[in-house]
Amino acid sequence: MDGKKFYNDVNPVQFGQQACKKSHGFGPAIRTHWLIHFVVSGKGKFIINGHEHILRRDEMFIIPPFVETYYEADAEYPWEYIWIGFESESLPFNLGETVYCPEARYVFEKIIDADNYHNGRTEYLCARIFELFSLILESKSQKGDHVERALSIINSE
Repeated sequence: MDGKKFYNDVNPVQFGQQACKKSHGFGPAIRTHWLIHFVVSGKGKFIINGHEHILRRDEMFIIPPFVETYYEADAEYPWEYIWIGFESESLPFNLGETVYCPEARYVFEKIIDADNYHNGRTEYLCARIFELFSLILESKSQKGDHVERALSIINSE
C-alpha cells in the first residue's frame, strides 16, 4: 500500500487474494485493524469469540481489531478468498462475524483491480470499503425481513 492519507472514516492498509492449500490455517492471531474476507470458492472454518463458523462460497468473515481469531481451509475443498484490511477509529454500525452476500463478489473483484491505480489507490479502496458496508447492511436487513416474515406466517396459522 502507498502511504496512509488518514481519512476520518477508513484507511485501507492491505488487500489481496489467496488460494489456500488443504488445511492451511492462520492464527490464533490478533490484528490491529479490520479485515474482511470474501470466500470465492471452497470452504473453511473461522473461529472468533469462541464461535466456530463453517463458511462457503459467497460468505464473508469479519475480523475486528484486537480480537483473537483463527481460520483454516477445509481439508478436502480448501477455500480461496479475497480480503481487504482497513483502519477505522469507530464504525457507526456492527459488521457482525459472518455475512452471506453473493453481491459482494463484484466488489472484491474490483478490490484486486486497485493494483492498477497509483495516485488514487487509497481513494479507490475507500470507495470499495464503503460499497461493502452498504452491501453488508442491506444483507443484514434482508435477513431480518425474512425471519420476521417467516415468524409472521407461522404465527398467523
